[in-house]
Amino acid sequence: MGELLGIKPVLTFKSGVVCDVDIIRSARGVNRWLTDAFSRLASDHTFVVIYHSMAPERAKSLEGELKALYTGLETLILSVGAVIGVYTGPGCLGISFLMDEKNKP
Repeated sequence: MGELLGIKPVLTFKSGVVCDVDIIRSARGVNRWLTDAFSRLASDHTFVVIYHSMAPERAKSLEGELKALYTGLETLILSVGAVIGVYTGPGCLGISFLMDEKNKP
């Protein structure tokens, strides 16, 4: 449905439940949103995992943007598993990192 409408929903996990956070209207906007979230919420800016669903070029693009901001940033790019991929479809992009304690809900 999101693809049909040209929107990209942003989701997160809270207490093991998937929750919607925002709606983005472009792939470039998704990269900006994820980069901003990493900048604001990460405990340190030394390591991030980038996930994708059949979109390695989008993952590499996000990796480049993050590495341009944070010298020495280590990254790991992984494909999402089948369970997540079934729900997101191709083109999904996500990140995970350690969150600063003061930013936890």
